[in-house]
Amino acid sequence: MSKAKPGRFWLRRSTPLLGLISALLFGGLRPSFAQNAAPQKAAKPEPDVILFTNGDRLTGKLLYETKGSVTFQSDSVGNVTVGWNKIKSIDSHQNFAVIRQGVRINRKTPDTMAPQGTLSVEDQKIDISSSANGTTTEIPTSDAAYVVDEATYVKEVKGSPGWLSDWTGTATLGAAQIDSTQTSRSFTTAFTAARTVPNVNWMDPRLRTTLGFNSAYGSISQPNIPTVKTSILNADAEQDWYVSPRFYALADGAWQHNYSLGLDLQESYGGGFGLTVLKNARQELDAKVDIHFERQEFGITPGVIPPPPPTPSLNLIGADFGDVYSLKLAHGILFNENATISPAFNVTNAYSAVFN
Repeated sequence: MSKAKPGRFWLRRSTPLLGLISALLFGGLRPSFAQNAAPQKAAKPEPDVILFTNGDRLTGKLLYETKGSVTFQSDSVGNVTVGWNKIKSIDSHQNFAVIRQGVRINRKTPDTMAPQGTLSVEDQKIDISSSANGTTTEIPTSDAAYVVDEATYVKEVKGSPGWLSDWTGTATLGAAQIDSTQTSRSFTTAFTAARTVPNVNWMDPRLRTTLGFNSAYGSISQPNIPTVKTSILNADAEQDWYVSPRFYALADGAWQHNYSLGLDLQESYGGGFGLTVLKNARQELDAKVDIHFERQEFGITPGVIPPPPPTPSLNLIGADFGDVYSLKLAHGILFNENATISPAFNVTNAYSAVFN
């Protein structure tokens, strides 16, 4: 009898074991490969349907409702805004929160004050079906001040927005050059930014931050006459903490420079209170007062020969009396106005005023 070689003998004895391991490995992985090669697509959500009283029907997405005006997004005609009286029914598969007339939402408002769930509208009545507790709440459309998507509601009521979120503002830049007997140049800049938390009109504000900056530089020159220069810089910042929907405490700071007056730097830091006197969809007027510490540092007044001695720096205790007004005009135009008068208590002739 011939004796098998060790290598061949080991291979023949190992073949069943290798086959079993290969079957387990490659056979077990085969379904996974097939699944990765052909992933299933997520089902597309069903569109919302709105039926108007005249029989017209649109499919798309219900966006929101604000004080009787419903905004619906349609793929065919874009955004459509109509009143409840023109709507016969709405069938939506999204989750919404309904805020009733006269209800102001804050962090302590119970969920029962703003029912949440899937929404349907029929015969001027809103049905909100909650999947959490299986209940349905019926609300007349005339009693619905706001309808907002549930994700936005939870974010604004429960969330804590970061410092860089929800800022709005404006920036402008102007320049002019005139060459004639006199050469005139002027440059102006303005920047405003504001942040309100929460940033929705159906909740009472808790915090507000405002920033502002404006500058004006100009020069007029002609032969054999000293050049006349103008350089004015103003910057301010304010933080408000609301005690009630219209009354708030504030902390503020302001910085000013005026070359023509010889004012190197005027800086003030203070605190006080503010009151929202007028507020609606188009305009807002706030009145403010504070008590502050102010320091004025002067240099040499330019253009005076011989130059007078420098004005001594002043440390002042004073007050600010001012207003801030904004008005929305047609075609997206926004009018902003603010004015502040700042008398000093310890040096009566060291007053100032700013109007923008």
